[in-house]
Amino acid sequence: MLIHMMLLMVIMGGCDVNVPDTRAFQDEFTREFMQSTAETEEGYYTFESGTGGYTMLFPVEGQIETAHITTKMMSKKF
Repeated sequence: MLIHMMLLMVIMGGCDVNVPDTRAFQDEFTREFMQSTAETEEGYYTFESGTGGYTMLFPVEGQIETAHITTKMMSKKF
């Protein structure tokens, strides 16, 4: 019984049942940039840049394409 409970805790530990059922929050990468689960305006969340330099409205059904971001970031010369 104890093993079953521990297994259930491990499986459920990765599930966040408090996030909205919208594309912006169901995508793990995009969710990292949302300031709150509450809509700022109807149909929009507040997005905060990774640097914290700006915020903007982000559509609830929007999603950030990680492959595009990674490619651009990797091609930058520092």
